[in-house]
Formats: sequence, structure tokens, C-alpha cells
Amino acid sequence: VWRGNAANRGGFFYTIRFGTSGLQAGNRAFVGLSDSVAAPSNVDPTTATTPGKIGVAINTNTGNWNFVNNITGTAPAVANLGATMPVNATDLYELVLYSPPNGSSIGYRMKNITTDASVSGSVSTNIPASTTFLAPQFWITNNATAAASVIDFSGWYLESDN
Repeated sequence: VWRGNAANRGGFFYTIRFGTSGLQAGNRAFVGLSDSVAAPSNVDPTTATTPGKIGVAINTNTGNWNFVNNITGTAPAVANLGATMPVNATDLYELVLYSPPNGSSIGYRMKNITTDASVSGSVSTNIPASTTFLAPQFWITNNATAAASVIDFSGWYLESDN
């Protein structure tokens, strides 16, 4: 999908439900859209300048999920989603990302399905270019801990407006 660079071009709606059922010290995770289809490596998505991305992430010590967005080659903008979006092994979340055709911004909503809390907003700077194609990407890594980390998904959906 892509944002679009002319009238009636591009636009998307993406939703995914997920939770982390197996956490380790030093976990890193990302859930959202990326300008890369390459397999992710053990990187911190809240500081890595590649790939370009928009979604939610955790790093070693975040405590809460963070909204992250960046263009490849730039430092991500990181917004802590607050205490209602904790990193734990019990809550189920729903992330929605959307942009209208030829959109200049990307909207988001993160809902904690377990508690019914939600956070929403939109970003219009440091987002992948209107001509950049984006693909779903969701992963977790154990960083340097020699134990399993688990991220679970109960479904995802991606629709292009054009």
C-alpha cells in the first residue's frame, strides 16, 4: 500500500490484533507498516533509522508501547502511548493505521482490548513518502537473552483504497 501522490491515488486501512505472551528482559518489538520486506534483525525500532516505518514498538526499557514513525535515514519520532498501553504478557491490543488517498498524514488508534482504553492521533511529518510502498511487519526479538519471546496475533487486515 501507499499514501498516494495524486488525487484518488493510494490510501490504506490497516488493522491488527496482537499481544505479547512471552516476554524476556531486553525485548524489542515492532507492529505496523514498513518500507522494507526484508527479515528484521535484532534492532531497536525506537532508534533505528532503517527501515522507514509507522506503527508501535517496544525496546528494552519502555514499560509502555510507543508510537514510532520515520523516513528511512532519519531518527524515528517516538511517542509513549502511556500507562493504559503497558508492555505485559496479559493484554490484547488492536492497532489501526489509516490514510486517505493522496493523504498528507497517517492516523492511528491503539486500543487495549483487555481494558477498553484507547489512544489515537495522527502524524504528518517524518512519515514514509507518498510514493513509498509499505508492507505489514510484526516481530519480536529477545535481544541478548537466551530464552523465547512470543508475540501472538489474532488476525490482521490491510486494504488499499485504490
